[in-house]
Parts: sequence; structure tokens; C-alpha cells
Amino acid sequence: MILTVVTISIEYPSREFDKTIASVLEQSNTKVNFCAVISRVSEQSLARLYTILKDQFASFNVIANQDSSLYNAMNLALDSWPESPVLFLNAGDVFFAKNTVDLIYDKYQSGYINAFSVANSFGASSNYCRFSNPKYYKKSLAFKVRNLFSFYGPLKNRLPPHQGIVAVYQDQNSKPLRFVDDIDYSADSYLIQFLMRQDIVFHDDIITLFEFGGVSSRPSLTRLKSYFRRTFYLKVLLEPILIFVCNLSPKFYFVLINRVAGNPLVGE
Repeated sequence: MILTVVTISIEYPSREFDKTIASVLEQSNTKVNFCAVISRVSEQSLARLYTILKDQFASFNVIANQDSSLYNAMNLALDSWPESPVLFLNAGDVFFAKNTVDLIYDKYQSGYINAFSVANSFGASSNYCRFSNPKYYKKSLAFKVRNLFSFYGPLKNRLPPHQGIVAVYQDQNSKPLRFVDDIDYSADSYLIQFLMRQDIVFHDDIITLFEFGGVSSRPSLTRLKSYFRRTFYLKVLLEPILIFVCNLSPKFYFVLINRVAGNPLVGE
């Protein structure tokens, strides 16, 4: 099998996009397909990008100026590689190590959705927050509190963010991975609920690193409305505070979040 790396970007050129591409090209194994979905790009910049990708990848695809939202962009990418295992590595995200592609090929189990660990960083900080398989989450304070107030019984599993999910699609009618286009925020949550009913193999290996405090982490009016629709009142109030604390002391923030969520710190 050949892994398809999908990168979603608001625009090109951008520092974040270049950072992600460099990470892919630094891999010890560059035998991957590459797909980029870019919301805003000029014809001149698009031509330059095609030239760059043609020299680096045997197989690639660029979908430009067509998507209507983040999740629609992800679905466009999924439609373009129906038979390939796909890993989302959005603009600004990077592989955790230079041998990560080899690690994925070594661990990947055909016929299953493969969920790997991911790590969260803050800017240039060396502090990381690790998100990994359910065995940690089941021991966490967050899990115990969720079960205490849950009307649907205990949550048996937990998946990493989409950066840690590798899925293969047998045909256009039976894709295990699909985002709901008309949800303006947290379509990932709906996806995870769906994936939890599928055959999942968890790997306790970190494959990607993504920054805390990016665009998707900053409060906005659209996100605020979405939170209130889903009654996440506490998160609306707490998220700006958490971002403020993270700016003041990244190490304190990451230690706190890891302990509450049951995630071991990177290196533990």
C-alpha cells in the first residue's frame, strides 16, 4: 500500500504549508502520494506549486479554489484517493520524526482504521501534550467525570484528533471516514462517534506534531455560536483562560492537561 498525505491549507503560498511540505520531504521514506486542498491561490502561485510537487512526488493532486469549508475540503481530498490509506497532515502540522512514514508502513494493519498517537506543542516550546490510545484515557479524571454525568453509560474508547487516524477506502460507497459538510465546527466529533463503531487498531506511537494556539484554537463568533448550540458553556468560558495560561507558562499548562486527560507526557 502507498500512504496518501493530505494537506488542507487556507492559502498558498504560506509559511504553514511550506513547513508541512518540508516535513514530508524530510522523511527517510518519501514513497507517499500527496494531495493538497487550497482554498485561495492565484493561477501563478498554483503553477509554481505544480512545478515543485512534480519534482518531489511521483503521484500528487492539487484541488484549488473549490472547497466551501474545512470539512468540505477534507471530503474533496477523500474523494480524490478512494483506494489509498489517508493521513491528514494539515498546513502547519509536521511528522513527529524523520522515520514516521516507515513506522506507519510497519505498523499499519490492512482492513482496519488505524489510530496513532499525536502530540500537541506550543509554538517553539519544547513542551508537548500527548494524545494517544484509550488505555490512558480510561484512567483519567476526565473519563471518571464523564462517566459520572453520562446518561449513555461509560465512554469505552477515545480517539486521537484526525492527524492520528489512517483509514483506507474500499470503494466510493463504503468509506469509513467522512466529514459532515454543513457543520461549522466539531464535525470531527461526529466522525469520531462513527469511527468508534468501526474496527479500529490503536498504536501507541506518536506520528504527528501540531501546534496549540493555531487558527482553529482561537475563539471566534462562529465558534462561539456553535459552542452554545451544543451547550459547551464551560468550554466557551475556559478556553480563552487556558490559552492565556499556556502563553504564560506552557510547561504548567501541558502538565496540567496531560494529567487531567490521562495522557503521558512525551518521553514518559
